[in-house]
Amino acid sequence: MIRLSRIFIYPIKSTAPLELTEAEVQAEGLAHDRRYVVTDEKGRFFTARRFPRMVLIRCELRDGGLRVTAPDYAGLDLQPANFDPTYDPIKVWQDTVQGQRCGADADQWFSDFLGLPARLYYMGEKTRRPSRAGGVVSFADGAPLLLLAQSTVEDLNTRLDTPVEVRNFRPNLFVSGSAAYAEDDWPDFSIGPVGFEPLWRCSRCILTTVHPDTAVMDPQKQPLATLMDYRRGEDGEAYFGRNVAPRNTGIIRAGQSVSFEKT
Repeated sequence: MIRLSRIFIYPIKSTAPLELTEAEVQAEGLAHDRRYVVTDEKGRFFTARRFPRMVLIRCELRDGGLRVTAPDYAGLDLQPANFDPTYDPIKVWQDTVQGQRCGADADQWFSDFLGLPARLYYMGEKTRRPSRAGGVVSFADGAPLLLLAQSTVEDLNTRLDTPVEVRNFRPNLFVSGSAAYAEDDWPDFSIGPVGFEPLWRCSRCILTTVHPDTAVMDPQKQPLATLMDYRRGEDGEAYFGRNVAPRNTGIIRAGQSVSFEKT
């Protein structure tokens, strides 16, 4: 039986995953997932592709906000109810959206940690980002959710000298019990009360080579180099995992079975 084995969110884009036992599925994706983004002073988003150190930042959900920590840095508490009402235009890939300022303390914390001027923005009530799949999306790269199967990661690891783990690939929904790469061709499916629509396969980038505990890029560009050997599409991109969109809202829990609505 195919089951949802693990659930991950990334409250601040490009930072460490936070594993949950249950999550609320919203139109933009999972609640609290990528609702914050770090930018430069011109509003252009930062990514761990350029600043691998970002993967060392961890978040904890606390009283409707976040507790942010990082090695050798004092914690930062973020509470949306206390944020500046100011919105600025910010750029996430090709999308320009209105982001809510999180305040001078947050900007200073991220500037100090990254070693360059930075600002932190929140997806506030006035923020709306259309998805290219239709509907809306958070500050994620392009789709509300990313699905990946445990067997898919296990098959990749048989091809690597040094195994990697799920954290290298940053999924939201991690499933067990399926064949390797079966998610490439899944039809519509449901987990608990929530239905999902599979979108496009996920093209992978240099971020997969960043060690999630050390923020060091693999000198051999693994596992991306191996993915390019056997998962390369006609467009030259390496594909691993599947982007999906929710068809309704609701609560999902780790351990729930996956059901398919058509074959």
